[in-house]
Amino acid sequence: MGQEDVEYRFAGAVDAASVAALLRALDSHYLPEKTHPSKAVYLAMVGRVFDSREGTRFVLAIRKGKPVGIACIAILRPGNSLKGLIYVKDLFVVEAARSIGIGRGLMGFLASLALAKGIGRIELATDTDNQGARRLYEALGASKPEKIAYRFEVEAMKRMADPDVAVPDDE
Repeated sequence: MGQEDVEYRFAGAVDAASVAALLRALDSHYLPEKTHPSKAVYLAMVGRVFDSREGTRFVLAIRKGKPVGIACIAILRPGNSLKGLIYVKDLFVVEAARSIGIGRGLMGFLASLALAKGIGRIELATDTDNQGARRLYEALGASKPEKIAYRFEVEAMKRMADPDVAVPDDE
């Protein structure tokens, strides 16, 4: 399957350009009709993530020295029984490396991390029409709990925000 030559690891600041390129490829794949920001804008966002204390972490899949996949995750606690969870915001594999087990390998890395850290579950969401992702997650044994997802977009946040609350730059 080609897995013997794939390394899975957390990305560091030295990987910022690779992370930015994969995130731009992810956006281009899922929203091909949209005009996306420049590479520099993606790189600046990734730099902010590495420089701040946000909860975002990136896991890279490196094959033959090239980044071919990424998982964008956050570890959230307390969660059920105080074990917490790993939330997978995005999981993406470049087209040239699909169907050789990279997505499965990224999920395996996350499962190993969860078990090593005493984390109780991995959660993620995918679009209903993303058949490839659904096949992968179901083949890996994911359950599909009955939940309703809510999303607060910018306009809703503006209506909801309290103008009297001063938010620090970095907590």
